[in-house]
Amino acid sequence: MKQIKEALEQSDAWRSASAEERRIVRHFVNSTIELEYGGDWNAISAWHLDGGREFGGGDQLFPGGYDQITSLLARGMDVRLGRTVAAIDPVAGGVKLGLLGGESIPKTRPALAAADWEGRLVFAGEATSADYFGMAHGALLSGQAAARLMAG
Repeated sequence: MKQIKEALEQSDAWRSASAEERRIVRHFVNSTIELEYGGDWNAISAWHLDGGREFGGGDQLFPGGYDQITSLLARGMDVRLGRTVAAIDPVAGGVKLGLLGGESIPKTRPALAAADWEGRLVFAGEATSADYFGMAHGALLSGQAAARLMAG
């Protein structure tokens, strides 16, 4: 897989561009691709950038922060804050998520998204989405999948 950075840097146009032209292209890539897809140009595929499904609806800004979404969704629920249920322990090559009782949770996205926790625990969120991790619609889709699992 060739990343956007690699594809650009290998082009004749990039090689012959002035420093100012490269700065403008870099700004364009950042403002239209990196911010949209939540990744660095060195990590986003140049060939499969927009290969996912289309999602309906327009864009929405949240000037007051994304917590507005969870606040709305949690309205009327008994949500208790300040209680640690899991700890994240950085290790070489990634992140290991572990429960406080010492149980280890597999670090793979499919394992996190699966309902193999004796029916007691279902994870959702962009980190559990194999196709759309790091993206808001990954969080939405994984939340819908978790709700279907819980509903039986």
